[in-house]
Amino acid sequence: MKITALLKTTCAVILFLTTTVVLAQDSIKIIESLPSNSEKLNVILPKAYWFNKYKIILENYGVAKIKEGISSTSTNNINGVTYAETKQKISVVLTDSENNTSHLQARTVQNGEFVVKEDILLNRVLNIGIEGEEIQSMIFYPKTLIGTITTNINNSENWNFNIKVFDLKVRNPRDYLFTEIGSLNNGVRTISIIRTNLDSNSNIDVKNDISKGALFYEFLENGISLGAVTSYDESSIWFKPGLDSITKLILCTAMLSIEF
Repeated sequence: MKITALLKTTCAVILFLTTTVVLAQDSIKIIESLPSNSEKLNVILPKAYWFNKYKIILENYGVAKIKEGISSTSTNNINGVTYAETKQKISVVLTDSENNTSHLQARTVQNGEFVVKEDILLNRVLNIGIEGEEIQSMIFYPKTLIGTITTNINNSENWNFNIKVFDLKVRNPRDYLFTEIGSLNNGVRTISIIRTNLDSNSNIDVKNDISKGALFYEFLENGISLGAVTSYDESSIWFKPGLDSITKLILCTAMLSIEF
């Protein structure tokens, strides 16, 4: 009995240590945050969105044309739970003030789960031939975006881009703070993408006008922050001072596909 108990304790400790190691691997430490003199781009959103095409102006930087494809959703019901998968294509073409152009072509996938209750009484009242349904609970998971960014700049490599996007439907987005949720890679350089908050970006809040609950998608290379874009209620982008034009163009294109 003592040996069995000892084996159980040992297994539990190994499992705990394994889990701890996995979590530590996912966590990313910011070695150098964005400074107070970071370059800020104000994002001017369109006053109206017409169908699936729209323009976004980046003040004193450039113009982006965004096109969203028609989304398609497939569902599968298993034991009273409806599993939904929504797919969509997206295109971002960004032209900066020096006439450099980048083009992102990507696809997104978002999964969700729904539990519904059939409302037979409502069906009888309305006298319809189909069963009415009431949603009891629903869960949306982060949207996965996978794509490639190309440019018109000579000798510029293509960038592979992937990220998990946390829109307003996703529960508890703060659970994913400071963990890697995506990356940009051109075969030579790898830029990691994490979720951060204002605590780690207090330097850029020079005018004290960023909401305390703001969340960011932040882009890091070797622990050094290259740029960040605010999430949800803000419309701004920040870059590390002195960032080269190609890196800035690539980062900006990726940011626009995430938030706008």
